[in-house]
Amino acid sequence: MSKLAKSIKKHQKLLQEHIKSAKLSSMITQVYIYELLLKPHGITFEEAEKPVKPLTPKEVQKGLLTSKTPKKLFIRLYQQHQQK
Repeated sequence: MSKLAKSIKKHQKLLQEHIKSAKLSSMITQVYIYELLLKPHGITFEEAEKPVKPLTPKEVQKGLLTSKTPKKLFIRLYQQHQQK
């Protein structure tokens, strides 16, 4: 086997390891987001994946008066993070 073929094989193996590492990192990030952002508010992954409408002014006002953040806001934050 020539040096070029060995080099290509070595780089392919490194690339595969990097892809596995990136996937694992992505999965870990997703778990952290779930644990810190969604789970404390009773939001499941299924709910977080569904499209949600923007908050209405009435919902924002209610959230400010009751000091409770609407679930929609956390879902939209999660979805924005997933798009990055």
